[in-house]
Amino acid sequence: MSFEFHPGAAQALNTGGQGLLAKIVQISLSRRPDPAFKSERPISATITRKDILDDPIIWTVSDSGENAIVFIFKNNQAFGLEESAYKDVRRLADQVLKAKWARSSLGSKFVEQNIILWCRASFESEHPTELAEAMSSAAKNSIQLRTMWAPIAGLEVEDAFPFGFANIAPITKSMIDEMESSSLENTPQQADNIRELFKKLRSEMQGLAAVTFEFEAEPSYVVDKGLSVANDAMGLLRFFSDSSFNPWISSPNSPLGSEYLPKMNILVLGPEGSFSWTTGILSKNIANWSISNQDLRRLIAGGLNKAGCLLDETNLNQFQLKIRSSIITYTKGITLSEINDRLVYTLSALESLFLRNSSEPIQQNLGERMAFLVTKIGKERIDIVKNVRNIYNMRSQYVHHRVSAIEEESLQEFILIARTALWISLQQIDNFETIESFHDAIDELKFGGQEEESNK
Repeated sequence: MSFEFHPGAAQALNTGGQGLLAKIVQISLSRRPDPAFKSERPISATITRKDILDDPIIWTVSDSGENAIVFIFKNNQAFGLEESAYKDVRRLADQVLKAKWARSSLGSKFVEQNIILWCRASFESEHPTELAEAMSSAAKNSIQLRTMWAPIAGLEVEDAFPFGFANIAPITKSMIDEMESSSLENTPQQADNIRELFKKLRSEMQGLAAVTFEFEAEPSYVVDKGLSVANDAMGLLRFFSDSSFNPWISSPNSPLGSEYLPKMNILVLGPEGSFSWTTGILSKNIANWSISNQDLRRLIAGGLNKAGCLLDETNLNQFQLKIRSSIITYTKGITLSEINDRLVYTLSALESLFLRNSSEPIQQNLGERMAFLVTKIGKERIDIVKNVRNIYNMRSQYVHHRVSAIEEESLQEFILIARTALWISLQQIDNFETIESFHDAIDELKFGGQEEESNK
């Protein structure tokens, strides 16, 4: 990989860098006001000056009242950029990321941080390095081929399998053992800390599945890109879980730590100093997911690989992008425990896919297009249109009352219809280029069917 900028781009960066240096000013570090009251929260750690290896980079408020970033400390004075000038840092970062090699391997945080470090190194220097050269050097020293693993809450797999350009793979005991052995061998003086770290890793991650893939990048971009890919991968994969079919079961399958599991903590104080502490997860119907090799074959037969093809959105056409976003929106809803939240996401996914524009009558067009896509039987089509209309009428009521047995039946039916409509659409990803042509095909089926029936 080349880490060079085009001559014109390099010149623009260098000129912009010199302009940025001219905006570095002395900034007074005013003492922060004391808090309104003293917090009794326990202090987890205390950082002293000897713990800081280099001058810190801090945001503060300048004497003019403007936010400012301070990154140079010299002769008991602080220097940096006021927020209005920091906008130039962001503009320079955008220029850096216009280079194809930079855009695919550097994160904006990395670029901005290295612009600040260049400013620090160049401040009052007689022979400063040009910004373009400094950025190329920083990138070259940081970009390496790395493998990202994002553990997924509540998901286990028997064996690794491909999903688009990524893989879904188990975090095995042997994998963690090997990581621990390597760490102990490389840093034996930190043995106790390493063993404690891996004890925690085993407790939280061992046995879970992870979204994993390789790419060349600097470390912070691996984290940012990895989290984004993991979220999208699970948004597509969750479509095949049991929670996708059942409105009363929620899925925890999200990148570990971001799963939606609301909890409660209640202290009850009693007589004579007695007390009780009640804690637990509020959601009762949470479905963890285990994918055996036999399950995997069934999922592949059901279109798993088609969903995997949507993971990389780079070369997708308009229709494929619409399917992708609708499925991800739909399965975001199945991670939430409140039925009203799930309905909001489900209806949003369906409206985005099946309505031409916001001026169309929503309930009638959505119901009819779904009906003609899902079934060929006239009575079933009429029932689907009625069900969709009922769901819209019921949606706003769930905030105010419990769901009745009749409503439960209608909701179950609606979720199955919605999921079927999305699944059928997924099977068509190679047959349409635009969402308009997809709508045209359904409407031709609808009006053609009505015409045939009227001629009988």
